[in-house]
Amino acid sequence: MTTARPEEVSLCFRANIKYLNWVHSLFERIADDCGFGLQRKHRLLVAVSEAFTNAVLHGSGPDDNRSIEVNIIQENGWLKIEVIDEGSRLSNIPPEDTWSRACPDSEGGRGLELMRGLADKLEFGETPTGGLIVCLQYKLAKTPAGIMCN
Repeated sequence: MTTARPEEVSLCFRANIKYLNWVHSLFERIADDCGFGLQRKHRLLVAVSEAFTNAVLHGSGPDDNRSIEVNIIQENGWLKIEVIDEGSRLSNIPPEDTWSRACPDSEGGRGLELMRGLADKLEFGETPTGGLIVCLQYKLAKTPAGIMCN
């Protein structure tokens, strides 16, 4: 039995929030191509936007000399989205049992809980240089044939 090689696309953005619209547009198209319904599409868009925003604000910058890498992987019936910054460190992620305790009056502090609720799976890793890898995963209803679901 042979296993299919995963389909993968890697993109690199400068660590600037102005690229969030590009990321949003890209994933809007990917969600459509993967056959996501409207609600599931919105869940993906909010989670990816949150991961990218966190990478810019807390990991790599904002700093146009640093970058955010976005990997899109279609493998074994899953769509995996990795957002990788250049400096958050895995040790900076607070314990999971504290994610839902953000102060109601604060502007931030809800992103991890939000991403956990919007993705089918949420995982974290660290690059060899200390960057944070946020991996959002979505089960595909059917395994499409081509690159990025189409």
